[in-house]
Amino acid sequence: MPASPAVGLSFSLRPMMSAGGGPPEALESAGRTLDRLLQADSQFPSLAERLRIAQQACPTVSGQQEADYPSLGGLRLKQLAVQKKVPLPAELVEHFNHLQCNCMMGLFPELNRAWLTIDNDIYVWLFESGGDLTYYDGMSETILSVAMVRPRPGVFQSHIQHLLCLATPLEIVLLGVTLGRPRDPAGPAEMHVLPEPLFAIASDGAYVTTSGGTPAGRVFLGAKDGCLYELVYQATDSWFSRRCRKINHSSSALSVLVPTFLAAAFSDEDPLIQLVVDESRNVLYTRSEKGTVQVYDLGADGQQTVRVAALSQFSIAQAAAGIASSVDASNFRPIIDVSPVTAAESRLVHLVVTTQTGVRLYFSTGGAGSRPVTLQLCHIRLPPGFAANAPPQRPAGLHMARYAAGAGLLLAAQSDDLDVLWLLSGDAFPVSPRLTELQSTLPLDGHTWALQPLPERQLMRSEAGDGPQPPLVVTQHARLPRRYVALSSRGVQVLEQLRPVDQLRVLLEEDAGRPDADAVRAFFVLHSEPQACAACLILACSDAPQDARVADWAARAFFRFGGEPRAAPAPAVSPASLHSTSLLGGFHPQQMSTPQPGRGPPSQLPQLSLSADASLAAPVELFSGKHDGLYLYVSRLLRPLWASRVVREFSPRPGQLHLLSAATSEELDWLCGQLQRLSRFMEQHKLIFSPPYVDTVSTQQLQQRMNSFLPQEGSGGGGAARPQLGRGQQAQAAERQSLICLAELVDYTRQVLGLLKIITDHQTTAVTEALSKEDQSALRLMTLRDLTLSGRAMCTQLVNALIGRYLNDNASTEAVSAELRRLAPAVYREEDELSSRASEMLVSARDASSAAERERLVREALRLAKQVAGQLNLPVVCQHFQSVHDYEGVVELVLAAAEKRDVQDAALHYYRAGEPPDDVQGGQAFKARFECYNEVMKMLSSLKALAESGQRQSPVPARPGPPPLAAPADQPQEARRRAELVIEAVLASSDELLHVALYNWMMTSGMSDRLLQVKSRYIEPFLTRVSGAPTSVDTLDLLWKYYEMNSQHLATAKVLAKLAERDGSDVSLEQRIEYLARAILCVKSSQMQVSAAASQGEFLHELEEKMEVARVQRMVLEAVRGRAAESKALNAGLLDVTALYEMCSQLGLHRGQLAVVVCAGHRDPALVRALWTGLLRAELKAAGAAEAEAAAPAVVELARTYSGQPAYFPLETIVHELEVHSCRYWRDPSPGWAAAALAQAGVPLPQLLAVYQSLYRQKDDAWRESPLHLLHAICRIVAGFSRWPSGVPARERRAFATTCLDLMAAYVNDLNASPALDARELADQLKTHQAELERLLRS
Repeated sequence: MPASPAVGLSFSLRPMMSAGGGPPEALESAGRTLDRLLQADSQFPSLAERLRIAQQACPTVSGQQEADYPSLGGLRLKQLAVQKKVPLPAELVEHFNHLQCNCMMGLFPELNRAWLTIDNDIYVWLFESGGDLTYYDGMSETILSVAMVRPRPGVFQSHIQHLLCLATPLEIVLLGVTLGRPRDPAGPAEMHVLPEPLFAIASDGAYVTTSGGTPAGRVFLGAKDGCLYELVYQATDSWFSRRCRKINHSSSALSVLVPTFLAAAFSDEDPLIQLVVDESRNVLYTRSEKGTVQVYDLGADGQQTVRVAALSQFSIAQAAAGIASSVDASNFRPIIDVSPVTAAESRLVHLVVTTQTGVRLYFSTGGAGSRPVTLQLCHIRLPPGFAANAPPQRPAGLHMARYAAGAGLLLAAQSDDLDVLWLLSGDAFPVSPRLTELQSTLPLDGHTWALQPLPERQLMRSEAGDGPQPPLVVTQHARLPRRYVALSSRGVQVLEQLRPVDQLRVLLEEDAGRPDADAVRAFFVLHSEPQACAACLILACSDAPQDARVADWAARAFFRFGGEPRAAPAPAVSPASLHSTSLLGGFHPQQMSTPQPGRGPPSQLPQLSLSADASLAAPVELFSGKHDGLYLYVSRLLRPLWASRVVREFSPRPGQLHLLSAATSEELDWLCGQLQRLSRFMEQHKLIFSPPYVDTVSTQQLQQRMNSFLPQEGSGGGGAARPQLGRGQQAQAAERQSLICLAELVDYTRQVLGLLKIITDHQTTAVTEALSKEDQSALRLMTLRDLTLSGRAMCTQLVNALIGRYLNDNASTEAVSAELRRLAPAVYREEDELSSRASEMLVSARDASSAAERERLVREALRLAKQVAGQLNLPVVCQHFQSVHDYEGVVELVLAAAEKRDVQDAALHYYRAGEPPDDVQGGQAFKARFECYNEVMKMLSSLKALAESGQRQSPVPARPGPPPLAAPADQPQEARRRAELVIEAVLASSDELLHVALYNWMMTSGMSDRLLQVKSRYIEPFLTRVSGAPTSVDTLDLLWKYYEMNSQHLATAKVLAKLAERDGSDVSLEQRIEYLARAILCVKSSQMQVSAAASQGEFLHELEEKMEVARVQRMVLEAVRGRAAESKALNAGLLDVTALYEMCSQLGLHRGQLAVVVCAGHRDPALVRALWTGLLRAELKAAGAAEAEAAAPAVVELARTYSGQPAYFPLETIVHELEVHSCRYWRDPSPGWAAAALAQAGVPLPQLLAVYQSLYRQKDDAWRESPLHLLHAICRIVAGFSRWPSGVPARERRAFATTCLDLMAAYVNDLNASPALDARELADQLKTHQAELERLLRS
């Protein structure tokens, strides 16, 4: 046997149709819909498009029309909410009493902490709880600036995670900040400030007013002198630089020569008061007290500093006033904030500058994708209140502003103790072609000292790559609401910016889930049915206990306002309506007034446009908002992973390349949970079949709603109602089918994600290393879409590799099998679990030390494997059983597998019917069965090869432990014995097709003798079947041998006759003659009944006739040897006498022609004489001019062959032809040689003498040149008789002697009268012979 196969899970690779696997067509259909939705979600207008900014166009203005800040009237959508209010820690309030010089407050959003400085002390605490108060009192001077920055990589030890930068009038210090383990695992980490500064450097007169850092660990300082400084630090000193130094990036190299007091005297002081870094582009922006904005390029790697551009407040205001000439120029100053626009938000817009009146100025720093080269105003966005009919309320007297993720936050002081926060956001109108924003205000307690956005809290990464981020409506399910922190002397207020789904929650809670709530209906009109339904699903699929009521209300709204499928004329869709068609959802961003129930959006909104001849257009099926919302929700759930590769490459060191999961286990778990809850929602509400809340909407109302969406006919509605209703029913059926496809896709995708999570938890690298190189290459290129829609085989291979890890480590697979069954039952089915258990037992059996234990494990493994034999990967399983030498178990398993894969015995019916090509089902079953049987045949081939090899393995064990099982390779005779046991096991089965497979194997493996020994009722039908097929002669040989061994002589003769008559070059003529001879012998030997004797005689006569013709054909074949074409034709089959005669005639084979005539019994004396004449002349010509006796052997042969058939042996013609040729053409004629040859061949002397006498008396002119030629021949005949009288029978001897004496007397007289020179000599010879004959007569 070959070495034991590598352990691997052995389950089926066939298509999986149950447990959520779904038909491939259903998954593919739903997958294509998801692709379209994902594509649509990627085509939202960018910020530059909404601001109408071309790359090289003039600046634009917005905010002067009502559509820019639409009023929703009765629909009150909250955009901001106070999540919590936390007062300042009590111990901090006491320290305010010690304030002497300066007090500042700020936020560290990345650490969830706020800070406060009182003179030279700084306090830091958690702003959400007021706890973990940390302080530092190591500064000797008043603190002027505070910043929390990241450390430069490689400078500090790993426990220092942040740096606290403090600046005083005299020095600048960097303090190390560490984050310890939290006391509560779910709580924030504890912060510690190292007591000793890491670096401290003198300020050198630079009065620091602001500071900040970059992700690369660079520290920038803004000073009162308007210069930008950088605090550069490194791990060690060098020849040319100290460990810590301060660099001025605003001054030239010659500025160091000018005394500080002179520089101060001749310069206009403009302190820097704001530093912000665009981390996505590595660009630094500064804002001065007088409104000057500067741009610094930090380089692509973030390690450079180049000032690119600077604009004063005056130049900015002047440029803005020139563009928006109708707006008072005072609105464009002073500038109170600069905020970067990230690359994910826009490629063309880079900076937002906000003025005190709330005007937002959008700037660009250069071309997309390049480094900043300028600072150019490209758009002016006026705040609310500038439209003609706008309410008088507008932002004014702002003292703080921020811009983050498309939202503008404006802080206005209402009084000394009250601020008002304005939020301007376009999240509600993501597809509007122009920037459309909702405005909201929120009062804040106290005067706000700091306002910062907090880092986003994502439940799942929102985008696969680094491309533009989609709008919030696409990702709201995977991110928590954005939060902002407002810090005042009264404490901290944590604010939430509500997502659309949060706004829907508020509306549902305010109306207590009333099904006809106008506000909820208006929300559906504002966002469109599909988008609103997708938002409802986010709430309805929540399983949090506190969300139970809201989930129920959201489900009611989903069904109440989700619409119904309908039929409508085919629309002519314009580009503007891209997001308004079915399956993309309709947005109405330009809605100006309160949406009224039952009314669609105003006419100026993008909507489905019909062609002029719409009434004649073919109707199309439009799905409901529920349907589209479900698809939309699923597409957005899967968006981060659907088109992304499931693995990524990782190289720990050169030359090594590992595969890691592209998604984390937490992400996969979260996504699995979301899909699981969606499946549960669809199942609980029977969404595929009917809405659950039919009590809230009557059938009549549903029909009216459907009719309201259908185009109205201009005349009489009675006749058109029936077709519309029929099309409506078709639309409902189409929607149900589409939702069934979606349900299958959701369930199967969840299971694929569950499989990926399990593999991720079990180290993706280790699992994928067990795959083949081809599978690894394929997996590298696979996306989640590929793995779900067409990667079932890959999923199987991954599970094989995962289970194989356990089996190779001799570990139990029970736990991982249970996890696979729980998370991926369609990929890892129950039968797969049984298969893995069987594989585990076989591994244990291979290492078992006890024979009894080994046998028990193998039997149990076989029992489990037979239960799921139809789904097994038989090649692997059979190898496992062979590795423990259970060869008979392989036969049992194969029989079970074949039976389960062909339950109805369609394969046997197909086989017995002659394998008809139109029986597709039978053909498939036949193929499936023989795939199973092939495993037994491969095993037999392996055993046979080992038995014939005679090689022995080394007795040294390959590994420590118990002795290995005695492999058949250790003993060739053992392999031979086991092979025979397998054959007996197959022959003992009642599976006819397995017998057929075995018989075929025996025939092709050279085991025909063993096949003939088989005693089975299937062997004769098999041999009969294969002998009738156009196969080789071997099958017919086997059949007649089988009949002969079983004494069925007549059947044997018939098969042999068939072989002899078989056309083709695979049987030679000699073999055909042999087959005919055997057939004749078998017929003669058969013991037939009397009633069948006549037919037997006829068959025998037919065979004998064929034998005669075959012999003639053999003679012809010998005559044409050397001629390829004729030899091939003569060997290709038995010819009839006509064909054979024609061939001989064409080839000039007189001997063959004569033999055919004789064989046919054709009596034509003239033809016979002509044939003999041609034959003899050919033979004589072949002898040439040699001695006369050269032709004698041929004459003897011919005479012996035909002398016994007088009708075909014209002796007189033969003698005449021979003697004439001898007399005329041979140089040295030898009279009498022909007579001697004929006598030697057995022609009687009396008959021969009579012929010569007749020829002599005819006096033919042929003897003119040699008149005594015939007498010489007669003399030789008489001489021969006189010497050997016994040549004539005794009863004829005296009479023949008398005749000879009479003739010789006459011949002597003739000779005496002849003038020939040799006449006397011949006469003397005759006289001598006379005396001899007389003595013979006297004796």
